[in-house]
Amino acid sequence: MDESQSEIMKQVEEDESNVIKSNPIAMWVMVLLVYILLLVGIGYIAFFDQDFNNPQDTIGGYIGILDEYKNSPSNEKMLSDEDLSNLLIESMKKDSEGAGDLQELASQSFNIILGAILAFLSGSVTIVFQRVSKQKN
Repeated sequence: MDESQSEIMKQVEEDESNVIKSNPIAMWVMVLLVYILLLVGIGYIAFFDQDFNNPQDTIGGYIGILDEYKNSPSNEKMLSDEDLSNLLIESMKKDSEGAGDLQELASQSFNIILGAILAFLSGSVTIVFQRVSKQKN
């Protein structure tokens, strides 16, 4: 390696170390904001008024379809009232079970992100206390 290449390598190493050392607080805040954004988004999906959090709304639509079909003239009916009722009841059960699964998944995701935030903050506090104890010694 000639002299110019070694100078370039030294310059690159200095630049890399300056980038890492220059703004650790900004990086920490950015990571914390991403975690908080994820927590708020998943919390909204998991706990606020969504379709899968309110299966009664979906079931109400099925009941409306059933009422319309029962009130329609008999010559327009393709299924018997009992067959349609059984079909809609089965669909309501599947939707209700699926809504429960989605809500459970969103709740678990919320808990995972919350745990990640707590681990991040715990690690950050540990690093701060280690630096303080090193400075005292």
